[in-house]
Amino acid sequence: YGLDGVIKMNSSMPVDISVTNLGKDFSGKVQIIVQGGSSNKDNIAYEKDIILPSETTKDINMSVKGVSYMTSFLVQITNEKDKVVYSKSIKCNVSNTSESAIFGILSDDYSGLNYIDGVSLSNNSFIGTVKILELNEENVPTDASGLGVCNYILIDNYNTSKLSDEQVKAIKQWVMQGGILIFGTGPNYEKVFVFFCDDFINGSIGDVSKQDIIVEYSSLDGL
Repeated sequence: YGLDGVIKMNSSMPVDISVTNLGKDFSGKVQIIVQGGSSNKDNIAYEKDIILPSETTKDINMSVKGVSYMTSFLVQITNEKDKVVYSKSIKCNVSNTSESAIFGILSDDYSGLNYIDGVSLSNNSFIGTVKILELNEENVPTDASGLGVCNYILIDNYNTSKLSDEQVKAIKQWVMQGGILIFGTGPNYEKVFVFFCDDFINGSIGDVSKQDIIVEYSSLDGL
């Protein structure tokens, strides 16, 4: 659960569930229940239909709205008669990220970007530190709400053709809702912009070239 294990207060979080059927063919629902108040009648339920033939496994992704006091959520499976056949309570930790700028990073080399983790950041009225999350084609949500934990997404030297159409659409919707998307390209710009060289980017991409720069420094004259 969470995006790279991080949950943001009062923000949607992705939950990935893998279900294996060792019995007969099965159809029913997978449910996630979040406590919505002091009584069960205020609980919030999310569900998806599931059809699972015998001896098969299915991966399910759901987007769940967390609440500030959430310490656990319930995962259960019901059959066609609404009888609960599986139930498990999952403990979770909701992070207080109010003092962090969350950077979700898609890169082929995360180690080269670790230096920005924990650095100070001041942007308009925000003053805090950077926290980075490692994103990849396996954990990028397929809906924009699942990216709600991120303040920024950085795509750096990453082949975006690894992403599904739904994941690309989610990133674009996240931007339209106010998220800030940053591209780091260099000589591999073509693979970075595979799905973004359309009307999503207002502008054109030029050629990339290298230049040698000589910097001379004088303590009296400055640069």
